[in-house]
Amino acid sequence: MDAGVYTAGKSKPQQVNAKKFLEEIGVREVGEADQVEAILKKRYTRDNFKPKKQELKRFIALVEMEPNRAKLFADYFIFEGEDGKWHQPGSIFLDQPYMDTGLSAYYDAIGGEAKRYALSESYRRYGISARNIAKFAESVGAQTRLEITSTNCQANPQRAYLHSVLGDRYTSPIDRDYTISGIGKLLANPTLALSKLIWRTLVSLPTHPNYLLATYRKNERWGARHADSQFVHHLRDAAWVPQRNGSFVRPAEASRDLLPEGFPFDQGWPWLKAIHFGQVAVSQLESQQQKQALAATLGFTDAECMDRAKRFAALPVDEQRRILAEWETPFELTDHEPANPTRRAERVAAQAANAPERITEERRRSISINRAAVKQEAGQYLLQQYTNADGHMICQACKKRLPFQLDNGTDYFERVELLTTLKRHHKQNYVALCPNHAAMFQYANGSTEKLRDLLIDLVGNFLPVVLAKEETRIYFTKTHLADLKAIIGADEGDAEETGDEANDDIEPAYPVESGDLSGRTKIAAQR
Repeated sequence: MDAGVYTAGKSKPQQVNAKKFLEEIGVREVGEADQVEAILKKRYTRDNFKPKKQELKRFIALVEMEPNRAKLFADYFIFEGEDGKWHQPGSIFLDQPYMDTGLSAYYDAIGGEAKRYALSESYRRYGISARNIAKFAESVGAQTRLEITSTNCQANPQRAYLHSVLGDRYTSPIDRDYTISGIGKLLANPTLALSKLIWRTLVSLPTHPNYLLATYRKNERWGARHADSQFVHHLRDAAWVPQRNGSFVRPAEASRDLLPEGFPFDQGWPWLKAIHFGQVAVSQLESQQQKQALAATLGFTDAECMDRAKRFAALPVDEQRRILAEWETPFELTDHEPANPTRRAERVAAQAANAPERITEERRRSISINRAAVKQEAGQYLLQQYTNADGHMICQACKKRLPFQLDNGTDYFERVELLTTLKRHHKQNYVALCPNHAAMFQYANGSTEKLRDLLIDLVGNFLPVVLAKEETRIYFTKTHLADLKAIIGADEGDAEETGDEANDDIEPAYPVESGDLSGRTKIAAQR
């Protein structure tokens, strides 16, 4: 009705009475909410769609003045999404730049299954603050957090237990479980952003309803059974919790101290217990404490000492006796003291004055110019064959880690030629030994003449030899042994004599530039 009908004239009482009469018979004053509703019907329905983004300011102002009017917008296509289409509030989610929700990670992960769309960033060009847009969008139904949806217990891993609840009548049934749509796909390829979103969702879980539990009941008389909800099972079994080393682990394997920034933690949160967070570390600690207690009971100082004793007890009895004999009978150090130190010092000084001068001269020496290059290749070959899973190289004779490393962090080993009678040089004809066993192999080898036959007949990975008058077994990988037998076979069919010299020196496995030769080899090559 035209406002002039009840505002005409000069009598104030008549104007008041006229308005009162109109209100009593059902006529109401047109307000801002009515005008906004008229705009929505005229321009924001599926049949009448002519949206104007600048009208969002008016919508926001209405909800700020009358918060209860937020539900007015639920059925209208008032928001443009990042997909370029217009949507109802329930089909929109918020994330940066409007609100840091992390939901983009969720919808990116589920891809084509997404039923909501990010709010278009174009609204920022209309002079409205991101905060006001976000507040309005959330109030009218846009999504701002990951939703946990209610479902039945059919897909719960503990379904059999739940369904076995007593009762044969479904007079007051309950069949309630909880999940997150697409959670299996999310957890299969976790990212830091996605993990942070899930963590944030768990932190904000309300106490009611209890999303951690599934409930199944047939009737009230026989009660209900409870089990962990579906989404708890998913979170417990998947490797989605990030650690500072960049890995993702199952909650049970995770450490609170290794959580990246942005993952708040309170040991009292029920959901942490439900997903078994840190349970492996707790079990290990309990096991270690039990082990320490057992060690103390048996008279050991700690569990590590008890473990060493167990390893010692596992050695052959003869080896145990030998070790104990060496330990209990220490090697006696010799000592000599001059009877007359002054006279001895004078005599040694006189002898030193008459000692022959140090004079050097060049002498010709024939060496193989091919060996250095082959030894270099052998170093890489042996490194590949005898480096274990921990990245450490072993000695083939003692089967232990090499005793020291070079300044560059690589394990030091010596490349020793195995069969010195072969007509050609082969990188496979070398073994990787520690300095001690390398010297034994070269200077105290009681099996030199039998090595070739022993290798040909060898079955298994260990070659029996006598080094320094003690029986030793040299370990070979199956690949190395197969290569050796192949080159021995090729050598027997090779009629050409190469005149290679014996293994008269040992070169350490220093990393060298490709094609580099030792100084002696260069001199021989020049000559």
